[in-house]
Amino acid sequence: MDLLGFENYDDLKDAHYKWVDSAMQTDNIDKENKWTQSIAVGSKTFIDFSMCYCGPTPGHRRED
Repeated sequence: MDLLGFENYDDLKDAHYKWVDSAMQTDNIDKENKWTQSIAVGSKTFIDFSMCYCGPTPGHRRED
């Protein structure tokens, strides 16, 4: 908790609730790409296999 600047879990939980509530109250309802874009994690071989099998995005999976 110290690294996050909170003394205990309840303080962190309360702050998180306020952050989410504040974000939902703003007029800016656009999603932020840095949080919503897919990223690949793993070796190049794994990523190439995944893209070949699943397609570049989850919505473009092929059926065999």
